Amino acid sequence: MTDNVPVEPTPESTPIEPDPAEAAPTEATEHADDAPDIPAPSFHVRKGPLIVTLIAVLVIALLAAGIGYWTRGRPIDLVKGYLAALARADANAALGYGCNPASGPYLTDAVLARSQQLAPLSVKSVRVPKVPSVTPNGFDVTQVWADVTMGDNPSTLVFGIVHKPGHLCLLATYVAVDVITNSLFTEPGSIPLAAIAQLLNGAAVEGNQMHLFPGTYELTTPNTLVVMKQNTFTVTDTSSYSDPDLGPVKIDVYLGAELADGVPQQLTTLAMDDLSRCLKETTTRTSCGFGTQIEGDLSRYGIQAGDFDPSSVRWSLDYSYGGVMPTPSKWLLMLWTPANYAYYAVCTEPNYISLNLSVTLKSGDPRGANFLVLPVVNLSDPDNPKVEWPNP
Repeated sequence: MTDNVPVEPTPESTPIEPDPAEAAPTEATEHADDAPDIPAPSFHVRKGPLIVTLIAVLVIALLAAGIGYWTRGRPIDLVKGYLAALARADANAALGYGCNPASGPYLTDAVLARSQQLAPLSVKSVRVPKVPSVTPNGFDVTQVWADVTMGDNPSTLVFGIVHKPGHLCLLATYVAVDVITNSLFTEPGSIPLAAIAQLLNGAAVEGNQMHLFPGTYELTTPNTLVVMKQNTFTVTDTSSYSDPDLGPVKIDVYLGAELADGVPQQLTTLAMDDLSRCLKETTTRTSCGFGTQIEGDLSRYGIQAGDFDPSSVRWSLDYSYGGVMPTPSKWLLMLWTPANYAYYAVCTEPNYISLNLSVTLKSGDPRGANFLVLPVVNLSDPDNPKVEWPNP
């Protein structure tokens, strides 16, 4: 492992009397890694016994070789090194402190870096509150507590340090988390997380259960028409550190979403343009999808197919309800279950738009029928939203 951790003072060694003409070696107080580059002392062979110089060099080399032990010789030091790796967004270094190899789509430098941007990790103290315990496999385990802040939020993280022959390691370097999504338009946990938010700190969401480092996480969607709300959560419950078999930590995320600024106005224009196009059609069932169930079939209105002139079919807005243009003015964002949880914008005002279909009977008498429609817009492709006209 190559992470920086606080260094405990090295044991006192027997002093060696240097040649007066030699420069005394400088003792390193900060070590960059497990095998630091310590400059050799300058000396002049002709002015002192060669054996003294060789012994001095040998002692320095032995001290350098033992630095790895002294920098990670205590459970507290191991936790400090691990937290330092998290703070500098070095995922591989953090995972390297664990007893077992680990990887995952969210255990990366990029995800960690975003976590540090959202709420920087600061370590206040690291301590051992309890005596060592013993795991079922016979190894001693020391529990270490770390008092930290993530952004402005204080928390205490609990770690299990395993004493294996010749080295120490973290029982777990990540937390197993089950994200339970709640929102205004879903039952708790009833809709897959990826249907609501597709990214976690910039990484693609892969299911609701995930392995995460302690930190702060942000759920987002790349859909530019949608803005996420209440979309951050923090992982501080480290019960899986002391016993990974306890199962994942469950975190409720009360996600919300709304249309981005300016989008409702765009949808109104889009819907009215689509409606105007379909009102020009001379069919009883338009390409928008509203009208009769079968083209030319007006039997439910007492008109048989042969009773009217097909060229007389006309569509128009019905102004009898209020006498004003029924323009969509308000929209609600929701997940549309029939469309496999796709984001849709549903028109909420007016409650419906009344349309009139008129035909001329062969006798010359006018006849007509009314249809109520309501636009919804499929937002799955933010660059090409699609208007649909289901019956209200």
